[in-house]
Amino acid sequence: MKEGKEGASDLQKLSEVIFNQRPGQGLAFIVATGCIRDFPVELSTFLGQQGVSSAQVGQFLGEDFALSQTLRLEFINSVRLIGTGVVSCLAKVFKTIVIPTEMVKIDRLVDGIAQIWWRQHEQLVKKEAEEPPRQRDEEPEVHGLQLMRCLGNYDVLHQLMFATILLHWNL
Repeated sequence: MKEGKEGASDLQKLSEVIFNQRPGQGLAFIVATGCIRDFPVELSTFLGQQGVSSAQVGQFLGEDFALSQTLRLEFINSVRLIGTGVVSCLAKVFKTIVIPTEMVKIDRLVDGIAQIWWRQHEQLVKKEAEEPPRQRDEEPEVHGLQLMRCLGNYDVLHQLMFATILLHWNL
């Protein structure tokens, strides 16, 4: 094994290969070798790297494991969802990962997307109270705080996003 940066790089590449076949073991390997620390932010960054299979990332983040749940929220939070609508938000997230084929995994991912979208927009509510809303031309979809005002909570957003995916598949 090589030492230093080259050795770490080789181990990281090996971790990607392992992850692409068995995600949980790939994450365990990269932490055990010391290439990255066992922090959600660092693990999430690893999942977004070019050599990591976006299909495996989607499958893993859709699992019900505690680590999957934590990384799901961290990974989605790394995507800037502020100002997006339902369709643009889903498109932005699913551009970074491949949507799983199992409905329960899709539902878990969409729940996480709705939670993070809602949290990111809650922070804007305070700022909007200080600034008057800007007038916008015709927009292709209801988005941002305008969308938030139309919904009661993130559960409603979750249902709307999941229904959007189902309608898209039906088309």
